Parts: sequence; structure tokens; C-alpha cells
Amino acid sequence: MSSGSVVVLGSTSRAAEWATRFLASGFDVTVDDRTVAEQVGHCWPSAERLGLFPGSSLERLTVGISDESLARAALVQVVGPSSVELPGNLLVATEATARGGWPQPQVPRGERDDRATPPPQAEQ
Repeated sequence: MSSGSVVVLGSTSRAAEWATRFLASGFDVTVDDRTVAEQVGHCWPSAERLGLFPGSSLERLTVGISDESLARAALVQVVGPSSVELPGNLLVATEATARGGWPQPQVPRGERDDRATPPPQAEQ
């Protein structure tokens, strides 16, 4: 993905880090929590020091999830529990899937992430 729109659902600093990463990569980003947008503002100077992709800008960050933003999204990044009802036709990434699959031995920053547990294996 080199352009497009991403929705980040969550209210933690990890959500802000994901939103900053997508913004720095040149995406339009929509977040569902104003505090996440504020945290992105604090993360942005670090992203600028590391280098931004063409078209990257804090102005491409919006707050407020709508049916339109979900329909436009190339990806929905879910960070932690979410109260937003998602349609079944979206590409959704969770912290577990974003880390590259199963198994993952660590959960960042001591957060509990039950999704990091591999699904049960079918008996043979």
C-alpha cells in the first residue's frame, strides 16, 4: 500500500504510534479518539527526524469514524478492544496479525493481548 486511507481504532499510545506510522507513510488516517490525535502530534517530530514519505502531513489526520471513512479505508488497524461495529468486507489488522502471525512470545509494554495466543489446533 503506497497511498490511500487507513482507520486506526483504539485509545492507547500504541494506537497513536500506528496512526503516526501510517501518516508518515503518506496515508490519510482517521482515528476514533481525540486523545490519539493529540498523541500523534507529540509523536510527529520523531517521525520527521526519521524521515517522511512524499505527501506525509499531520493535516491528513482526522478524528471521528463514519461509514464513509470505513468504506474508504484500505485497512482498519485495531489496537486493543474497540466498540466500533465493523462491516465484514474490510481488511482488518489487529496487533497480533500486524506482528506477523503466530506464535508471538512477547506483548509490548506489558499489555495483555489475548489475541497473541495461537488458535487451537485441530485434532488429527
